[in-house]
Amino acid sequence: FANLSHISAEIKKALDETDVNDVNSIDKASNVLCDVIHDTPMPQEIVDEIMESYKQLGGGYLAVRSSATAEDSAIASWAGELETYLNTTQDNLIENVKKCWSSLFTPRAIFYRHEKNLIDHDVQVAVVLQTMVQSEVSGVCFTVHPVTESQNQLIIEAGYGLGEAVVSGQITPDSYIVDKTNLEITDINVNKQTKKLVQQGDKNVWVDLLEAEGD
Repeated sequence: FANLSHISAEIKKALDETDVNDVNSIDKASNVLCDVIHDTPMPQEIVDEIMESYKQLGGGYLAVRSSATAEDSAIASWAGELETYLNTTQDNLIENVKKCWSSLFTPRAIFYRHEKNLIDHDVQVAVVLQTMVQSEVSGVCFTVHPVTESQNQLIIEAGYGLGEAVVSGQITPDSYIVDKTNLEITDINVNKQTKKLVQQGDKNVWVDLLEAEGD
């Protein structure tokens, strides 16, 4: 998008001029870059490709997710730094894709880029379109233990309802440690859950869980 729209130089200039030790400087750069991305028309060839993908997914509600191309590298993890837009429809699909791109330039993301010495790296955002699913249970799997960094263990964290409740940290999920050599569960930690996130129309709402469920 940046290359096709000829705004790459403007982006680089704003980042180069940012003083990472000055909050006002970071905020100014963020406002400038987000406005540039928002105000720059998306090239028609990209619009056509996105809309074709939307049709292939059957229409309806989508989750529009960000994934930085430098995510989970040896020096940085962008998890939680970028944006996700749930319950996206055809009407706001293009705008939400642009918002995912611009989330690479929020004040938090700019500071993180400086902190990890990625200011001169070509960090980009891959936007993933997924069909919204009304999940009964959802979660995430870390294929390497995120605390001990053990290559022989993976961790599964799960909760009731939509996965956004887990990844946003709004609930304390159950967790399972699995031995990768034989796929045996070596540790289970069940946390009491009192609510779950479910989709209702174009919104997500919290629903109380029965005590027997939450236990």
